[in-house]
Amino acid sequence: MRFITEDDLRAAYKKHPFPSYETKAGERLTPGGRQFLNDRGVKIKDSVETAEPMDGITHQAQDKASPIHGAPYPLEEAIIRSVRARFLEAGASLLDMDVLAAREIFELERSLAGITQEMPDSGPPWASCTGITQENRDSQLEDCFEVTGFHVQSPRGREIALLHCLRCELRILSCTLPEDKKGTVNRIINRLSQIICQAFGGKTCQKKN
Repeated sequence: MRFITEDDLRAAYKKHPFPSYETKAGERLTPGGRQFLNDRGVKIKDSVETAEPMDGITHQAQDKASPIHGAPYPLEEAIIRSVRARFLEAGASLLDMDVLAAREIFELERSLAGITQEMPDSGPPWASCTGITQENRDSQLEDCFEVTGFHVQSPRGREIALLHCLRCELRILSCTLPEDKKGTVNRIINRLSQIICQAFGGKTCQKKN
């Protein structure tokens, strides 16, 4: 099985933008790859062999404890590992932009390792703001503001784009988890929202009420 990643699609799209993408037999899109296509409005056509969902949104009827096509990990754990890898990749990129932000991303990645376990109140790193507080930090909240090309063209636009991609990956992961395990994911998502707001220079809460 060959997995088509965001990097594969980004390189192909840069050479020749395409309105639709069809996976071939023996191929499957990673969550990041699927999100890349969705963000650009590219219509996805899955082949019959790869019709099983990879993003965890429509696989509820499938036994989560069973590996997919002989894969070494159950789907839920495989997606967690994929998201953790994305955090490490983003943290490495951020080292050249903001060492403190990179350090926090690495700390959040470690929190993902025990995402299906009860998380102590001490982690991941947390700081209250007027829109996201200690009381609602584990809740599913809307993004403080929609990240667009305007924000990505700002002085810290690359950093904002990386953090936003991580947030989108976590929302996909959240769809694979039972309700009683989503609090940790929500907390990390909300912390990323705070960091994004700070990166854009937000001094007042931009969260919609």
